[in-house]
Amino acid sequence: MKISHKYLLLIILFILALISSLWAYRNGTLAIKPWVQAKHIEAELGAIEPDIRTHIADEIMVSKLLTDSYTFDEFKKFTVLPYGIVVYENDSAVMWTNNSIIPVQAKINAGTAPLLITESNGSYILFRHDFGNSGISTIGFLPIQFEYGIHNKYLTNIKTEGLHVPSYLHISIRPTDFTFPVHDLSGAVIFYVSEDTASEVTANYPALLYIGFLIMGIICIILLFDIAVYAAQNFNKGVVTLLFVASLVLLFLIIKVAFYHVLFNQLELFDPHNYASSGFATSLGELVIKSILFFAFAIFFYRQFPFVNSTRINKIISVLIFVFTGWVFVHFFNGMVLDSAISFNIHNFFSLDFFSLAAFIVIAILFLSFLLIAFRCLNIIWQSKKINQYAVWILLPTIIISIIISVLRNHYEVQFIVLVALVAIVYLFTQTRRIALLSFPSLLLWLLVSSGFSALLLSKAIAQKSEENKRLYAIKKSNEKDALTEYLFNEEQMEIGRRLALQISSLESAELIDKGMLHKVFKPGLLNQFRQELQTSYFKKYDSNIFIYKDDSLLSATTNKVPVFKKLKEAIEYNGEYTASPNLYFINDNTGNYYYLADIPVLQNKVENVNVFVELIPRRYNSRSLYPELLIDDDLKVPGSFDQFNYAVYYNNNLVERSGAYSYPIMDVFYVDKENEFAEETINGYKHLVYRVNDIKKVVVSDANRTLLEPVSYFSFLFFFYLIFTFLVIGIDVGVKMLSGKIDIYKWLDTTLQNKIQVSVISLIILAFITLGVATVIYITNQYNISHRDGLLTKIEAVQTNLDLVINDNRIVNIDRKGTDAPLRKVSNRINELSEIHDMDINIYGPGGGLLVSSQPDIFNRGLISRNMNPLAFFKMTCEKETWYIQNEHIGNLKYLSAYVPVLSEGGEVMFYLNLPYFATEQNLRQEISSFLVALINVYVILLVMAGIIAYLVSRSITRPLAAITGTFKNIKLGTKNEPIFWQHNDEIGLLVNEYNKMLQELEQSANLLARSERESAWRDMAKQVAHEIKNPLTPMRLSIQHLQRALQSDQDNIKPLTERVSRTLLEQIDNLSFIASEFSNFAVMPKTQNESVCLNEIIENVTALFNETAHVNLETHLVSEHLFVWADKNQMIRVFNNILKNALQAIPDDKNGNIVIELEHTDDKASISISDNGAGIPESYRDKVFVPNFTTKSSGMGIGLAITKNIVESANGFIWFESEEDKGTTFYIELPLMKMAAE
Repeated sequence: MKISHKYLLLIILFILALISSLWAYRNGTLAIKPWVQAKHIEAELGAIEPDIRTHIADEIMVSKLLTDSYTFDEFKKFTVLPYGIVVYENDSAVMWTNNSIIPVQAKINAGTAPLLITESNGSYILFRHDFGNSGISTIGFLPIQFEYGIHNKYLTNIKTEGLHVPSYLHISIRPTDFTFPVHDLSGAVIFYVSEDTASEVTANYPALLYIGFLIMGIICIILLFDIAVYAAQNFNKGVVTLLFVASLVLLFLIIKVAFYHVLFNQLELFDPHNYASSGFATSLGELVIKSILFFAFAIFFYRQFPFVNSTRINKIISVLIFVFTGWVFVHFFNGMVLDSAISFNIHNFFSLDFFSLAAFIVIAILFLSFLLIAFRCLNIIWQSKKINQYAVWILLPTIIISIIISVLRNHYEVQFIVLVALVAIVYLFTQTRRIALLSFPSLLLWLLVSSGFSALLLSKAIAQKSEENKRLYAIKKSNEKDALTEYLFNEEQMEIGRRLALQISSLESAELIDKGMLHKVFKPGLLNQFRQELQTSYFKKYDSNIFIYKDDSLLSATTNKVPVFKKLKEAIEYNGEYTASPNLYFINDNTGNYYYLADIPVLQNKVENVNVFVELIPRRYNSRSLYPELLIDDDLKVPGSFDQFNYAVYYNNNLVERSGAYSYPIMDVFYVDKENEFAEETINGYKHLVYRVNDIKKVVVSDANRTLLEPVSYFSFLFFFYLIFTFLVIGIDVGVKMLSGKIDIYKWLDTTLQNKIQVSVISLIILAFITLGVATVIYITNQYNISHRDGLLTKIEAVQTNLDLVINDNRIVNIDRKGTDAPLRKVSNRINELSEIHDMDINIYGPGGGLLVSSQPDIFNRGLISRNMNPLAFFKMTCEKETWYIQNEHIGNLKYLSAYVPVLSEGGEVMFYLNLPYFATEQNLRQEISSFLVALINVYVILLVMAGIIAYLVSRSITRPLAAITGTFKNIKLGTKNEPIFWQHNDEIGLLVNEYNKMLQELEQSANLLARSERESAWRDMAKQVAHEIKNPLTPMRLSIQHLQRALQSDQDNIKPLTERVSRTLLEQIDNLSFIASEFSNFAVMPKTQNESVCLNEIIENVTALFNETAHVNLETHLVSEHLFVWADKNQMIRVFNNILKNALQAIPDDKNGNIVIELEHTDDKASISISDNGAGIPESYRDKVFVPNFTTKSSGMGIGLAITKNIVESANGFIWFESEEDKGTTFYIELPLMKMAAE
């Protein structure tokens, strides 16, 4: 592809990308407008409404649902619809296809327009249909917006399937300013939408927009790069470089000012919460852009440096740039880990997300940029080819710069010194070993170096960040307050106050109620019920007590150990701290005891001065809370990086709290100097950070010692990642060159045998890795699912057995599909115990599918899911009468495994259904897969490196003899002794060598025969030529003598002058014969050359002087001013120019003014001579015979002058050739090597 075509293509791509981006931006901006969304929502509703109404009015379908006539697969089709269907019989839900919600039937009347309702987990549109007076009705509910009220990765930004209202739109049933209606098919308004001012509106721009901007950015960089390269070739490189850097900076400023805040801040990649560095980049996205621009500069630097002509200045600049760039890379590498919330935990692959990928790409780009700059700088330094000078140039500036940086930054920068030294040494190794930069061994070596150093950096940075997190965690644990407790208790206290007020309002008295009446209301059973509810939620981590006082008199309590009212008030007044929850105080008596105490006033008109006190005393040695991650807001969660830590809290040298796998001693054995807050110890394979809070309290945070396998794992991962990145860069480079027409893809693929062997071996290892990895992951997933299904089934059977014992003890009977008539208190108590024993949640559903008891009621109380069973499980239990059923379920984005079994009475009737949801299933599976992949990558990277080395050695062992054979082939010359190849091994190459040696013998025999044949032929030709040349003068000699004989016989008068004339003729012919003999003798045996330093200028001037007086010929000479010397025989050189000039003169017709031009030039290390004439030229048919000894076009002469000329020129290691055009003339060219003193 021509250059012009390349830029034309880039311009067309730029215009197309610009148009696409503008179109996408317009659509994305317009799409978030409330009126546009209202029309879009209305259209979607109009498309799905007929389907909903058809289903809920389908009498056959409803009849089959009520009579259990559907098969499981048929029923399952209803559960995957984007809406739910509930069948009611006499106002009770008897079958449902979705348990997100179970609407109350009375909320919507039959035959009316659809109704919008808002539940705890979002907003829905209800459709109702009644089937006459049968008491049967159906409701279809269409979710339009999920809003759980909890913001975490499981319950945020969940899109409904059938009809979705974005979260930035507010839904209302009444019109206000700037609201837009949504109608059903009948035209009735169902709800209104408006912009939610409390929500941040983010346009959901199509990916086409960002792809277009990416293409435009790349095209701009390419154009700027090409312009800079062109300018560097024609102008000052230093100035061009500064302008190129300025243009890249300007391009970035244009991106940031024009597009950054409009478009890019919509992307999480540009969120400063993930990464921010005050000195270089405010977000990870900005760092990606800057790293790409820096990479463009690195390529330009690699191609164009040095910028000045001074060798010493270039070396100084090279050293400074090399060392400084190394420091910059190390600095930003560490900052990428330490200054970000990005996960680099490769031991858990599923914790690596898009931001992790972007971070690793930035690291790879920066490292490659550093290497490009380093290669160019080191190439300048290595020009002397002396190792000692190279070492001095590298080490001395590195030490000086490191000292300066260490003083300025107050710590010793050893990492970048290691990097600079390592790269310099490896570069020196490749240069001394003559290893090409882009060769296979070079790429493998640099991959090993890059991966190894990056692994060490990453391991050290992660260890440093872990130590920082330890300190943060220790400080956090030193504060006994629990943000989640305070957040959740606010709802609990409101519920307690509401129910107590409701109890009081039930008394039939209009006056103030006295203590006696309150004693009847606030029975211990009611308080125990409150306490039991606390113990089944997040607050199970506390021992809770509840006290109710009227004035200062106790009304009721859940324990016999009752504190005095005054003591409770004093605890709050003197030792209490305010919390995030009103009426809840954190009590710390400075003796190691801390707890929460709530003072909840009962707000009811019939009573005064009634207070409820709730004590929440932390359980000692409690395990981490079983409260599901699903219910915790992201803001209240402990950071995931803290999960790896164990901790212990000591008061007065006694262990009061601990968590984790490490077995802490009961008595404090950890020492911290009084002058310090923190200390570190290593005990029993764990590294402990000890935080001395005060004289009586310590917090110890521990994690397992890091092993050598950890940096090995980082090395393996980075090697694999860098390998893929390298292939990608090479692929892009080849693709660009192929599109530019610089390379032919077929020729590029048709590489050397050595490369083919190496690529084949590496490809085989990678293919085996991918195949084994995929197959093993599938196998692990299947085995894990089978194992956990079996384990879950075992656990649910164990729970079932325990509940059977409880049921038999309590004689719980007479349970029908509507609920239970017997108390379930003991069953509920037993469920909580079993939940803690098995570390699992337990739910009990009645025969009708409604929830009776749960060990984790908050999931249902908060409306994350309805209180009805999963419809598929309910179908399996009630319709197909399965003894157990296990399936995958989900709440929001949280997927989990759930098991169901029926619990039967003595008579075989279903009393209730037992359900065990296992929320940790997916997390544990991911951990197992991650562990396997880490081990697999470690093994295969080792195999890959070994295979690369073996492939290189094997390919060399195969191709080296082939290269030797090739070199031998090149040296084969006929007429000389060709040496055979010696190969000791009896392999395929040995067979080839043997055949070569046989061929060599046969070739030598053929050459001898050919030489003898050529000699004989040459002698025959020579004999013919000699005979011809001798015969020519003999004929006139014979005729002259015969004429003289006849004159003597006839006694002519002029006999004397005739005799003189004949004698003269004979003498001339004899001289001619003598000349012919001399010429052939000279050609056959050239006189021994007497080589000396010959000045071509003088010889040409002398020779041309002899021919200057030739009539009708103009002789011109154009000689260089300097004298050009060659090593040759001076007399033979004179003969060369005499022969050529004589031929030139003879080639000019008599009727034409001749013009002969002689030129002498200095070309590289050679002297170039051209002799041109304007003669008749040499016909095409004669040109291949010009230097043949017996060839001539003249009527006289032997035709050996030019043959002799060629022999003389070639004996001086020169070349002679000619160019000729008929009727225009001939030019002879001679090239002779100059003597070294002349060349220099």
